Amino acid sequence: MAGLAPGALVVVALAAGPNGPSLAWVQLGAVLGGLSLLAAATLLARRPQDEPDRGAHFARAASAGLVAIPALAASILGLAPGPRPLLAGVVALLVVAFFAASRRRAPAGGLAGQLGAAAAALAGGIVGVLLLAGALAAFGAKEVVRGEVARNAVFDHDSGVETVSLPSCAPRADRVEVLTPFGAHPRLAAEGSEVWFDAPGPEGRRQVHRRSQATGEVVCLTCNEAGNNRRPAPNQAGMAALFETDRHANWLRPNDSEIHWMNASAAMRGVGSRRITYSPGPDERPIFAPAPNTLAWSRGEGGSYRVVSAGLVSGHGSFQVGGVATLAFGGSAWVAPLGWSADARTLAVVKGNPLGPGRSVAIDPAVDDEVVLGETASGAGALSFNLDGSWFAQASARRGAVAGLLPDALGFALAPVLAVASADGARFHEGSEILWGPTRGEPRPIDLGESAAWGWPTGIALEADGTGFVLGQRREGEGGLEERLIAVRLDCS
Repeated sequence: MAGLAPGALVVVALAAGPNGPSLAWVQLGAVLGGLSLLAAATLLARRPQDEPDRGAHFARAASAGLVAIPALAASILGLAPGPRPLLAGVVALLVVAFFAASRRRAPAGGLAGQLGAAAAALAGGIVGVLLLAGALAAFGAKEVVRGEVARNAVFDHDSGVETVSLPSCAPRADRVEVLTPFGAHPRLAAEGSEVWFDAPGPEGRRQVHRRSQATGEVVCLTCNEAGNNRRPAPNQAGMAALFETDRHANWLRPNDSEIHWMNASAAMRGVGSRRITYSPGPDERPIFAPAPNTLAWSRGEGGSYRVVSAGLVSGHGSFQVGGVATLAFGGSAWVAPLGWSADARTLAVVKGNPLGPGRSVAIDPAVDDEVVLGETASGAGALSFNLDGSWFAQASARRGAVAGLLPDALGFALAPVLAVASADGARFHEGSEILWGPTRGEPRPIDLGESAAWGWPTGIALEADGTGFVLGQRREGEGGLEERLIAVRLDCS
């Protein structure tokens, strides 16, 4: 049994092709690996010897093959350094273990010794793989260098953005209205006349929806498409939107998510969205950048995460991204964009453990200045700017999952596991804490009254003038998971 994982790892490491080996080939490799390890231990134990426990020693040595279980899991989740170096490490460990067994003369220790060796190999493999992957992720992060051309482009864009009046409101809710008794990850578009969000479709999968604020009509835009389609990000006019989908994942890349682009009016006619990213790892949480036809998103690559940006290019009848540039490195922590202000001077990102409140940071791409905004519900992307980026609102919550207590340095490993597991479970304690105020100043907490205790935040969308916002909330009810979207109007009398 200790040879099953090494055999499967051999197939995963050596198989070519963009989609990797088929499951049947991996199963065959696992069986051959188990038989090979059994044959090796049996033949070595039958050599002439005067040690009665020689066979038991080689059986204990074969337990080192259990190290391949975490190595195989790390390869499937895309952690560094990849399947081939991990396979080389497993083979080297087995060779050393068999060599040590051939020279051992002490008693084998019976069944307790066998089980102890197996447990030690498995536990040591988990710790070793995490330490190696974490070190490679941390030391692989580089300092983002922005050239003079990029800085001047940010300044030029900022100079063309009209400054809006700052909201003069008390930090308390004057009116709270339930928009929909379902939905998460809201965003506003078309001057606040539309709310985009994701919610379960007819088949139970998450789908992109749009609600008209004037009529209250809710339309599902991706219910005729495959997969779970989450976190829609419309452009300011509401004519197009980005979203992430898991439809391209397979058993070998279970956390593979890609970004799709949709034309809103075409989607109403049943025209499907277009895939624009093609990397084998996670591409998630897209947002539109201030520049036209440009987006930013979180990309998992090489065992770590980074925030990247690229422009949309067309060719051969399709869209795709070109000229990918790194905006922020996560190192061993998970990192994702929360929002990019219209004046291009504030890129908000969240870093840390995706199962707990993460640290949100405001980056000024023009001068490389960073300001800590506070804590936000990491997985929700719960931060939004007003029309010119001078004002923001941010929602946070207290961690509810035990894994949320793990250090931020494990974010590189927790993020892909979370992508494979259910992302909609109870991750926070009920209660929405809203900060609202100037981007480069002291924000104030918003008093939501009884609405704050309904559930934890799944997203926030600030209105253009900053006098109100749409908040997504989620909680565990008697019948299972409950969601809603509420519109909050502040006391601006």
